[in-house]
Amino acid sequence: MNIFQQASDNYVTYASYVNASRSLPGILDGFKPIQRRLLICGYRDAGCAASFVKSARVCGTTIARYHPHGESAAYGALVNIVRAPQAAFEGHGNFGARGIAAAAMRYTEVRVSNTAKQLWLKLLGEVPTFENDLGVQEPMFLPTVIPYALVAGAFGIGVGCMTMIPQFDLQSLFDYVLWLHSPKGAAPDVKLNYGQATVAPPVMKSGGGYVIYYPKLRWEQDEDGKQVLVVYEAPPAVDPAKRLMSHLSSEIEQDAVFIRDESTAKTRVVIGRATRTRRITDAQLEQLVKDRLTKKYRVNMVWSTRRGPRREGIVPVLTRALKNFEKLHASDTAKKLIEIQRELRLYQIATKFVSTTMKHNKTDTCKKLNIDSTDYDVWSRKSIASLKDYGGNVGIQDAKSREAQLQGYDLGKRLTETRNSL
Repeated sequence: MNIFQQASDNYVTYASYVNASRSLPGILDGFKPIQRRLLICGYRDAGCAASFVKSARVCGTTIARYHPHGESAAYGALVNIVRAPQAAFEGHGNFGARGIAAAAMRYTEVRVSNTAKQLWLKLLGEVPTFENDLGVQEPMFLPTVIPYALVAGAFGIGVGCMTMIPQFDLQSLFDYVLWLHSPKGAAPDVKLNYGQATVAPPVMKSGGGYVIYYPKLRWEQDEDGKQVLVVYEAPPAVDPAKRLMSHLSSEIEQDAVFIRDESTAKTRVVIGRATRTRRITDAQLEQLVKDRLTKKYRVNMVWSTRRGPRREGIVPVLTRALKNFEKLHASDTAKKLIEIQRELRLYQIATKFVSTTMKHNKTDTCKKLNIDSTDYDVWSRKSIASLKDYGGNVGIQDAKSREAQLQGYDLGKRLTETRNSL
């Protein structure tokens, strides 16, 4: 045995496991494995599809059935999902805020959100499954046209790679998907989930580049009637109070400005002139704060694929997700049409049997319908049950109406309905 070759093979196996099973989001649905498993478990097994349940129950069931790792990792992922924009879970209790830790899992509750049901779980029955290490069948991915990482953002460090994906605006992503499905006119802009930001062009195609976030500021009057500058939204992962105190320390020492952190669940940092003398103008103060809080982030959109880590931009990722979802939509529509056509056949057979028995006796009925006399009673029970289940003529008309609607229910209509339901 070549020990160097064995070590190399083992390292590649380990690296592939870490990248695919822990740190990188999947390219088809944008979920990391722990995020996907929490959502599947909450929807199927933990009983929080319709009502709130303890976070400990969701995390415990996920660990027991899908993800045999530590509870702190599971609960940490759940807290991040609840706090993300367009959250897949709704939360009750203290899930923390900027600089504030969440309460223990036994004190908080979660429920699968309507956004998750509409956007990531609607065609779950059409997704292929596999048997995990605990012997449970789980979906290979979640059915969606908007990968979760594009909405919630993602950061992960794997072996030999790292992903950094910013949060994009859900409605603008959906508009772009609708344009990809039916391109008319110029492509719509994909916006960040933040009012004032710039996206470098390479992010759309290659997945590299950068984004620049600017703070949101406004002027207000304080209780003493003085004009103060308020920071009410800061770039992601930036603590505005700490950053300003650090960068404006000389101005604070010179008694030129004061900084007061009034943040709760929402950001609110107040900046004003500390003295009556106008040693700094309003325009200078605003520009000073804006410069200190403007943040440039590097973007490196690396995804987990069957062939290993791959960097892809927004356009190829959404295109791939749309093609995959189109297959699931076609499969779902075909199955529903087959079921409706089965209803119609059963009704026609039952109607023919009943009408024949009303005109002829048992022996003649069996001859005309070419059935064995010993099966006559079975046919009779089934025919009556079929007519009862499908409601006679009303039921058959309803089935034909549903069949016509389904045949005209293309992917564009489904996507538009989903977008309007969010």
